[in-house]
Amino acid sequence: SLACLGSSVPLGLVAEPLVGQSLAWGLWGAAGGWLRPLRRAVAWPVAVALCFPLALATGFVLNAVGWAGETTVDAGGFLPGAGPWESLRRLVDYTAATSAALDLVRAVTNAAVVALIGMPVLGALRAAVGARPDRAVVVAPAPRVTEAALARRRRSDRLDHLWTPTEGEPE
Repeated sequence: SLACLGSSVPLGLVAEPLVGQSLAWGLWGAAGGWLRPLRRAVAWPVAVALCFPLALATGFVLNAVGWAGETTVDAGGFLPGAGPWESLRRLVDYTAATSAALDLVRAVTNAAVVALIGMPVLGALRAAVGARPDRAVVVAPAPRVTEAALARRRRSDRLDHLWTPTEGEPE
């Protein structure tokens, strides 16, 4: 999503579809994150297979952004006041009429690219972050607790003594 926004701003391409594009790119990024725990030999064909539903979801998300303002399409046009199920059915009809072919081409093209270069790219990305980053052990640093705080804790049996410094304690 940040790549979408970051590439659109300098090129002056910020427009209404940017919201849908950012969401669609985020879906693709999330799918990549879901593949991370899988072994490379398994992640590669799963990534190829994911190109098909993700491409269709991309078209659906992009259509949902501009669908309500579209006035030139008869099939599945936006109907103000329609119920949620009727609106969803009309949006699906609109998607099938306007972008289903493009979405299928997107699916095949992305699957072909991932099939051709997916294995070496996965290998390079995993080598860049370490062989098994999911097995890394992170040890949180121990919090520093002062002696004064420990003394206050020991005498906290009465609430009125909790934050009252005793003689010789810094305030």
